[in-house]
Amino acid sequence: MIGKELKRDVKLSLALEKELPDWLGKDISESIKGARVLSQIHVENREEGTRYNWPEEVFADRLERAKDGINQFFDTKKMPVWGHDEDPFWDEQEPELIGQAYYGLKNLALLFDNPAKLRVHNAKAEVVGELHVNFCPTDATGKGEPEDAPEDPKEMRNTLVINN
Repeated sequence: MIGKELKRDVKLSLALEKELPDWLGKDISESIKGARVLSQIHVENREEGTRYNWPEEVFADRLERAKDGINQFFDTKKMPVWGHDEDPFWDEQEPELIGQAYYGLKNLALLFDNPAKLRVHNAKAEVVGELHVNFCPTDATGKGEPEDAPEDPKEMRNTLVINN
C-alpha cells in the first residue's frame, strides 16, 4: 500500500519456508520434517529487476523508513527522492540458497571417479534444479591419476587406502 502511494513498482508478500538443515540425507522428506518454519517478506522490486527475502527485523526497519517517506510526501506534497542507501525498497542483490543436493563420496574412497546428476531440493522437498558433478581422485599434485589406481573395484578388497 505504501509502495503504491510512493508510486513504486514493488510487490511485497508473505513467504513461509522451512529452514533447510545443514545436512540433507538421501531421504529429503525425512530430513526436513522437524525443520523450523521461518516467516519472511518476499520483495519483488520490479524497478530494479531484483527479488529478495527480508527477515521480520529487516521488514520492520524498512516499514519505518517507508512511513517516514510517506509522511514527508503528505507534509511537502513532493515525492521523496532516495539514493540506494536510504531507499526502503532496495537491497543489494545477494546469493540465494535455492536448495540442496546429496552426493555420496563412497566411490572416491575406492579411487574411482563418480559422475552424477543430482536433484536439487528446496525446503518443501520439491525438485528445483539439477546439478552435474564429478569428483575425481588425483595424485598429490591434483593433476594426474593416483599411482595405485586399480582397474577393477574388486582389486581394492582388503587394501588400506591412506589419503594425505
